[in-house]
Amino acid sequence: MIRGFNGRNILAVAFLLLGFFFIIIPVYAATPQVAAGGWHTVGVKTDGTVVAAGNGDYGQANVSGWTGIEQVAAGGCHTVGVKTDGTVVAVGINNNGQTSVSGWTGI
Repeated sequence: MIRGFNGRNILAVAFLLLGFFFIIIPVYAATPQVAAGGWHTVGVKTDGTVVAAGNGDYGQANVSGWTGIEQVAAGGCHTVGVKTDGTVVAVGINNNGQTSVSGWTGI
């Protein structure tokens, strides 16, 4: 069971039990990895695609076209993925260069 603040629909589904909110992330049983950012949550599915929930004001949840991903990380307002071929992809805010990963290979 995962618990947390859900003010921006980060965790999507909430249940009230004995005065506490218990949150279930809307990812699937076939999701081997989940990462939580400042206002969003992402998960890698076994087929290499990525799902996201929560605030996407800076594009950090724009992962619907990602394929061949084996690992993800989520920052405050950005998301990074490592593909099976060793390249890196990133979306979200880039005010400090945190998504400037084009050309990264062999990771």
